[in-house]
Amino acid sequence: MKTYPVNLVGLEKKRCLVIGGGEVASGKVLGLIEAGARPVVISPSITPELAALAAEGRIEYQARPFDPQDVAGAFLVIAATDHPDLNRQVWAAAARQGALVNVVDEPTLCHFYAPSLIRRGDFVVSIASGGAAPALAARVRRELETRFGLAYGVLVDWCAAMRPAVKAAFSDPDERKARWYALVDSPLLALLADGRLPEARAWVAELMGTAIADSLPQAGRDGAETRSFVSAKASPRHPAPTTNNLFETYPLVKIENCPPVSLVGAGPGDPELITVKGLARLKAADVIVYDALAPAALLDDARPDARLIDAGKRPGQQRLSQAEINALLIQQARAGRRVARLKGGDPFVFGRGGEEAAALRAAGVPYEIIPGVTSAVAAPAAAGIPLTHREYAANFAVATGCRQPGADCQDWEALARMDTLVILMGMRNLPRIVARLAAAGRPSTTQAAVIQWGTTPRQQVVTGTLADIVERARGLAPPATIVIGEVAALGEGRNQPSNSRKADRKRMRGEFS
Repeated sequence: MKTYPVNLVGLEKKRCLVIGGGEVASGKVLGLIEAGARPVVISPSITPELAALAAEGRIEYQARPFDPQDVAGAFLVIAATDHPDLNRQVWAAAARQGALVNVVDEPTLCHFYAPSLIRRGDFVVSIASGGAAPALAARVRRELETRFGLAYGVLVDWCAAMRPAVKAAFSDPDERKARWYALVDSPLLALLADGRLPEARAWVAELMGTAIADSLPQAGRDGAETRSFVSAKASPRHPAPTTNNLFETYPLVKIENCPPVSLVGAGPGDPELITVKGLARLKAADVIVYDALAPAALLDDARPDARLIDAGKRPGQQRLSQAEINALLIQQARAGRRVARLKGGDPFVFGRGGEEAAALRAAGVPYEIIPGVTSAVAAPAAAGIPLTHREYAANFAVATGCRQPGADCQDWEALARMDTLVILMGMRNLPRIVARLAAAGRPSTTQAAVIQWGTTPRQQVVTGTLADIVERARGLAPPATIVIGEVAALGEGRNQPSNSRKADRKRMRGEFS
């Protein structure tokens, strides 16, 4: 059914009537309260949630059956009872009075449909299906709720506060429009989400002028006030977080007009496994410096005008040295550009993110770390292999399989004693790794698995034991994750480890004399 979406205003001054007191009615009442209304609820009984709202004075409750005279003077009427005949009676009475009517789950008895909403103060996202698939609209809302945080409501308030001053300062409509777009495309939203109010004001001053920045609300000049300011934008349905972590100010070294570099973990290969915050930084970036293992599909989310720089290190070739990458990040940030450094997995797990952070810190360039899902955990999980198990593995270790120049840096005796050992970047050295573990006392019957391109459609899994895994995995190439331990036998479609192998592991840990 075709609809014309509108937003109703001034509901706090209009009679809004809800007939029904069950769970469905509760949801409708909460939506009206979020819109500023004080609904009148008529029903012989109501839910505890509605009773609490009545006790707080946020709704007017009349404990009785519906009377057609109740609709007199109503602007909006919602029928949300379990009785179809009663719902149709409400529709007929309200329609005769000229009120807007919505009968729940009866699209033909509706003047309007109530969409699924994401409300952040005056910032509202509406998802509707023309009354045909409300469950789908609700699911989409749940998916988008984490995408649109409380900072959107704060930004709307800031824009409202600035609007008169901006209109006075920039008489040319095209220039005014350009400045508004520059503002919403700036790091302002991310800074508000992190509670970094002084830096957010600095961006407003840079793009709109100091006088306009001074017209902003004064709440939030320190951490406590910031939390109060942002929390005030929460709705009854989605209260603000009580933790302080979301709004803490990061201790960054400042350079004039230098936005922080975002070191973003891209996840293990499936582009949908990037974090919400990481994806937001990609979409806002002026420059994206990406690695070979970062999912290429994520680059589709970059702005059309963003500069994409391939800094990937691949077998037999290297586009940029690590020193060159460090210098590039510093240079682009100092030019005032928003830089996202996109790294496969987690930037601090064999990703050299620590080196890049140290270089930025030494250069006085602000940065932030956005962790990612490491393939050390995700690839085994995608293959159905738990790294820990109550019967077979009480610990696990993650090690690099890359052979470093000079002496071997690994303590193979310690690694051989781990219940589960995960090796990253070890395919080329797999024969040597197996030999080292065998020399350290790991039984040849120990289960092993190699997962190539874990979490992606190209995923392949080869299983075996330390005695034959090299031969079985001969056709696989990087990127691959190696799992050594009895849990490797727990992957999908495999048998559980035998009791004899469990005994071998206990013997290695010294549990038998």
